[in-house]
Amino acid sequence: MSSKSSDTNIAPNPPNEAIKHFRKSVGEGKHWYISLLEATRLWQDKEDVIDGRRYCYLIEDEALDCLLIAERICGCCSDLIPPGEMENYLFKDTPPIDIATAKFKELIGEDKYRQHLNFFYGVVVEQNLFLAVQKEIRKENQPLVHKTDNKTINEAFCRIYDSSVEEMLKLFCHQKHRRHIHSLKLSEFNEFCYWLFKYRLRNCDKDKVASDTKKALRFINKSGRITPPISTFP
Repeated sequence: MSSKSSDTNIAPNPPNEAIKHFRKSVGEGKHWYISLLEATRLWQDKEDVIDGRRYCYLIEDEALDCLLIAERICGCCSDLIPPGEMENYLFKDTPPIDIATAKFKELIGEDKYRQHLNFFYGVVVEQNLFLAVQKEIRKENQPLVHKTDNKTINEAFCRIYDSSVEEMLKLFCHQKHRRHIHSLKLSEFNEFCYWLFKYRLRNCDKDKVASDTKKALRFINKSGRITPPISTFP
């Protein structure tokens, strides 16, 4: 499943209230990151299409991709943000200043904070679980001839979901009433991960779910990387 950008051609939305607030707040001297979190609280769009790329901010009305909202806002307001700080935040998820969890929650609002947590556990943790299991498989096979990436990926899927990548993608498309596809566009990638997370909660043993979640969190802490590469799956 390769990640590819959408070629849909829809005119971009005009600057929304969140972007207007960001520009006004930074112009009045507030730190851009604080202004960004306040703007996230005001963000209303679930998705839009800019320059042919589909941005899906809110998955199933449950999981909010705050970093994607940040990318959208920063893309419109890059003249107000130090380039190095913006790149560190968007590409490494490293904020320019430390914000306590309670303050972060206050700035983006309780509802969006809950949706943010859904995205973290349902998308970020799910992606890192796959990477952790894939690493285990490669380590097990280290003394032997390495398996191809596709075989390693399928084995990881079977260990986590008891099904192959192809079977899970087919089921995903069926449940979402979509045409069956063999690859994912970039805009669909996180949606598939969130669907996998919910599938695992419904169908896997509870002890295994808890164990796998701890494994993913340990992997995140050890690797220091919150957001995996886009090409997590083929």
